[in-house]
Amino acid sequence: MLAYTYVEPGRFELMEKQKPVLQDQRDAIVRVTLASICSSVDDPT
Repeated sequence: MLAYTYVEPGRFELMEKQKPVLQDQRDAIVRVTLASICSSVDDPT
């Protein structure tokens, strides 16, 4: 499966990864459909 992967600061790549497998009855596979990154810093100094 394809996964957008963090490689290093400021760099992400679309990479081929193995499909996840449930290993315990309490496990869950979650599909992220939306995400955001905030780069603002609330520093009054």
